[in-house]
Amino acid sequence: MRVSRIFCWMAAAVAIMAIVGFVTARPKPSTDKASLPVEERVELPSTLNILVVGIDKRYLAAKQHCDAIHMVHIDTVSETIEIVNVPRGTRVEFKHPEDWEPEPELLELARAQLEMEVKDASTPFDVAQGITGGNVPSEPEDPVLARAWNIEQYVANICKYYDFETFVPHIERITGYKADYAVRVGFSEAQAFLRVLRFDPGETLQFLRHRKTYPLGDIQRSYNQAIFIKDVIVTRSDQALRFPKPARAALFRLLQTDMPFQLADALLVWVNESAMSGDAARVSNRTAPSWGTLEEIHVTESTVGEVLNERLEHLRRLQPDFAVQDLQAQIHADILRSMGQAYRAIQDGDGDQALAQLQPLQESHLWLQMTDEKARQRMTVVLAMLDGMAHLQSGSSQKETRAFAQDALELLYLEVNGEAEAAKIRLFLDKIDSLYSTGAI
Repeated sequence: MRVSRIFCWMAAAVAIMAIVGFVTARPKPSTDKASLPVEERVELPSTLNILVVGIDKRYLAAKQHCDAIHMVHIDTVSETIEIVNVPRGTRVEFKHPEDWEPEPELLELARAQLEMEVKDASTPFDVAQGITGGNVPSEPEDPVLARAWNIEQYVANICKYYDFETFVPHIERITGYKADYAVRVGFSEAQAFLRVLRFDPGETLQFLRHRKTYPLGDIQRSYNQAIFIKDVIVTRSDQALRFPKPARAALFRLLQTDMPFQLADALLVWVNESAMSGDAARVSNRTAPSWGTLEEIHVTESTVGEVLNERLEHLRRLQPDFAVQDLQAQIHADILRSMGQAYRAIQDGDGDQALAQLQPLQESHLWLQMTDEKARQRMTVVLAMLDGMAHLQSGSSQKETRAFAQDALELLYLEVNGEAEAAKIRLFLDKIDSLYSTGAI
């Protein structure tokens, strides 16, 4: 992205600030967290099962894959946790949708398999032999279509062809645990959490998604993710507790989950105070379906880059033309396009249209994928102000108008060097509160 475009959008941010008349206001200290009301501690159940799923969904894409799949079984009595990881390519049998139309690449693969008369041929997804879904579903009568659908029958594709609710019972059957709650995490949210843990988000996600240099491919990748979760539980349980509760709540609201924040926060406190903190023996891992003994690869914030580079060098020896794709330019362009459309709608006095333009960006949290720290933080401020202005124009309540900006402020408090940009949002929120309190809105 050209520097001139960045300055144009920063100028737009200043214009928005000028509209609400606070550019000359003096900075105000952040909220006194100690003054917040103390809430009663949540009583935890004796056992709890949480399904954690990493979602692979590109910006504005209609379909998604449930890629990283982990059932976390918590026993608060014995103070133990079992993490059951399910490789995304685990074979399941499920009926194809009535309107299913295979992609050309899939049909080509199916024809190639049939022509070669290969039985149980491997697919590009390292499909694991797994557990079926009960009754064998009907397949298309055409042999090419039947083979194409057979290739597609792995567990991550249930989210793609159906929905998350259909996907969950399959995972419960494979792991042997019924989920009490489910948590879905996308690329953007994962990067935000990794920053809080002081990991490099880009390198760490590349490592956690890497599979091509392992003999068991996706099986090892899934296990690597479970080991990473285990290490975080054992060694990093106090990391998030360093931050004030409102900041933790804002981070939690990035997730798509049916779990109440108070329960999640109580679990965080419990893990930190339990015997599990520092005791790796109390957190176990297994892969379902079972694949025997897998390599245990542990990384820290200081070693993940080295481990990743070793894997990438190995991959380059296998595929000399391999190169890591840099998506930052596209991410910047997508963010700027969405915010530009919202800003033009605000100039036209159409707050509802501005909110509609911002919605996909806010739902995907795409700006959190920006690797440039200063640009990401400044973009957070601009986005918070655009949202607030749009709500003001649309006649929203004070709570609705300040909600997104308040969360953006708290997220900036979680970032290194984020306080200065957070102060700008604090001033913006003060002006919003003043407009409502004086009856100007």
